[in-house]
Amino acid sequence: MRPPSFYLPLIIFYFLLSSLAAQSFEDIPSTTAYHSIEFPDNASTTTALFLSQIKNEKSQNGLSMEFHINKINNKNYVSAIIKTGKGFEKSTLESQDVLIQSEINDLLTCLIPISKLESVLTIEGIEQLEISGRGAPQLDKALADTKVDWIHQGRQLSQAYTGKGVVVGVIDAGFDYTHPSFFDENQIDYKIKRVWEQTQTGTPPSGFSYGRELVGEAAIYNAKTDNNTDTHGTLVAGIAMGSGGGLDSPYRGVAYESELLIVATNFQNDKIIDGIKYIFDYADKVGKPAVINISIGAHLGPHDGSSLMDQAIDALTGPGKIIVGAAGNEGGGPFPLHFEHEFKNNQSNAYTYVYESQQINGGAFYFNFWGSKNSDFEISINIF
Repeated sequence: MRPPSFYLPLIIFYFLLSSLAAQSFEDIPSTTAYHSIEFPDNASTTTALFLSQIKNEKSQNGLSMEFHINKINNKNYVSAIIKTGKGFEKSTLESQDVLIQSEINDLLTCLIPISKLESVLTIEGIEQLEISGRGAPQLDKALADTKVDWIHQGRQLSQAYTGKGVVVGVIDAGFDYTHPSFFDENQIDYKIKRVWEQTQTGTPPSGFSYGRELVGEAAIYNAKTDNNTDTHGTLVAGIAMGSGGGLDSPYRGVAYESELLIVATNFQNDKIIDGIKYIFDYADKVGKPAVINISIGAHLGPHDGSSLMDQAIDALTGPGKIIVGAAGNEGGGPFPLHFEHEFKNNQSNAYTYVYESQQINGGAFYFNFWGSKNSDFEISINIF
């Protein structure tokens, strides 16, 4: 059985180790630190972590490092995904000033006023609530040894495939709308059809209450970029569907004759879900299949398909609606990403070690623990 994405008690550890770096090891006593918090059984790990931090004055300034705070009409909202069930009434959620965005079967993406979050957790019919975590851009290595040129030539295939008649969606950040690769090979036809800048203010797409939508070559080209600091989105979109900037360019993308939809995101889980729905809705409207590339990654969560984000993606995909995600970029990192242990033969204890590393931003560690359904467990942390 797949474990659900909530367990009681939920045990979240947040250790700021930067203050320890200035001390010698002899000055640090050996201690055991316990931080156990119980929440309603519809609160996910990310919800528990968020509430832990929001109640801790010392970590208030660090909230935006892990969670995006949306400010709309001078009110602070946090992004979330909600799973609903028996007895749920949408009006009850809206009465708490919650802004509902995407509705996908029994799942909702929404913006919840921070001051109302604990009240929302008590609403009847909410089976699960996840505060959206933040991923990070991936794909820093070019495609290699993929035999894409065979596909372009139709080699050992019934025909050649170049992306013609297909919508390619890219959910990322750092797009240069003026890049030559976003025109066709003759540098005449502009291939970006829609842009949703989720991080900007303006007129949002129909059905959504944040960001701004750019439609048409003039509006998109004149906007130039979603931000002036990143380039990751241009790289990823170029690999996926760029023309290479000229005829027979050796640097053209995989589906170089496709059209492009861009969602410039802040990498929050609910925003990514909204972006997927936005792209697939457009593809349905124009009657074309769509492939969406999401080159990001994150480590919080079960990674077994049971998170609400995973469920939403499963519900949105199907024939003619495909999602491609980054995989494997961080597997060869400088330290292990997870520890797994199965208790057997009356075994009751397991141990692992985590070492302080300067490569971890801010000197902070996040520990995310998952157990079996209806099974209690204890965690202790010893600092040496």
